[in-house]
Amino acid sequence: MNVSAADATEDLRVDQIFKGRYSSTNDQVLDIVRRDQHQRTEAKSPTAAFANELMSDTSRRLIDGISTEASVHGS
Repeated sequence: MNVSAADATEDLRVDQIFKGRYSSTNDQVLDIVRRDQHQRTEAKSPTAAFANELMSDTSRRLIDGISTEASVHGS
């Protein structure tokens, strides 16, 4: 398989290999494919969808609470 990348992406790829995160371009591409497959599998799972929705709702409430608390203490 041939993969072409923009210069900035190429620099990042080379940097990650140089730093030891990947041993080769092949390892890097395989990791990207695995993570994509995992993400797609998680997205199809009803449990994962519920957990994501719960987490986003919890995150919103947490942020709203912090904003409210900051407003009260800032007054």
